[in-house]
Amino acid sequence: MTSIRTAPTFTAKWRVVAGILVLGAAAITTVNATRATAAPANAHGTVTVRFGTPTKLQRFKYTDLYEKKPFPDAVLLYYDNGMYAILSQGENHYGTYVKQGDFTDATFTVNFISLPSEDWSGTSVLHTLVFDNAAGTFTQQLTNPLDPNVPKQTGHFTTADNTIADPTQLTWDSAQNLGR
Repeated sequence: MTSIRTAPTFTAKWRVVAGILVLGAAAITTVNATRATAAPANAHGTVTVRFGTPTKLQRFKYTDLYEKKPFPDAVLLYYDNGMYAILSQGENHYGTYVKQGDFTDATFTVNFISLPSEDWSGTSVLHTLVFDNAAGTFTQQLTNPLDPNVPKQTGHFTTADNTIADPTQLTWDSAQNLGR
């Protein structure tokens, strides 16, 4: 037995298209209603950021300190996606960086933007560090919108491989021996 199908009529085609349009309009209305009622008007959004693959770490010994952050030792952990973590006796915070040059160049510069944290009164700050590999020294300029006259800081540094996949689990006590 052979079945013969006839081509759909114009009216049948129109009904299918109209049905699709009605379903689409209903879906859009539902999405907009959900967005409008999903959170209170004063709610804050969240961005999820993950640390990449560990690359390098640096140990700092400050010789000229910022008086509001008098912590002479720090450990800075770098990740391949531009994320960093820094730990010292008095603070732990995270952020992003952009490096100009390579860790093996005679000199290189790294710009760090910290994520808003309690360490910085809920705001972001910019640190620009210039490293001199031959001398093993760095200079650091902090740009802080809440303290516009921060003097330049200086110190000594060493560089080693970073093996810490999740720096959020570190404390200053557990970070002190990294890179030694």
